[in-house]
Amino acid sequence: AAKKNKGRVSRYLANKCAMASRIDAFADELTDKYGASMRDQVEERLKFFDSGDTPRRNVDVMAAVAAELKAERGDVEMAEAPKSDKKAKKAKKRKHSDAAEEAPPSTEKKKKSKTSKTDADTSEKKAKKKKKSKD
Repeated sequence: AAKKNKGRVSRYLANKCAMASRIDAFADELTDKYGASMRDQVEERLKFFDSGDTPRRNVDVMAAVAAELKAERGDVEMAEAPKSDKKAKKAKKRKHSDAAEEAPPSTEKKKKSKTSKTDADTSEKKAKKKKKSKD
């Protein structure tokens, strides 16, 4: 890597090491497939800094490894790696927000104003004080 990218690469490598240690700590079954895919990602990132080829996204790589591990265990139903489809998610969000905007406003109960009571109470108290002071 070029001198200007060494800091970026070291941070990237440190983040991958941290993720790998968490996976090792919390995984039910020990496997080295996550580590191997992370190593490939680091190498892809180095190529990206040299040539500009875009590396794969971490979400897609981890989903592919998870699907591969499920296929090995025999969970054939879930073997396909889920593809991230941002457009479908955004469309779903838009539908939800549009439905919320079109909904009629809810009828809320109006709170009683305490100011009218307090004004009346203070005027009564003043009148009583005047009577006491006159007596």
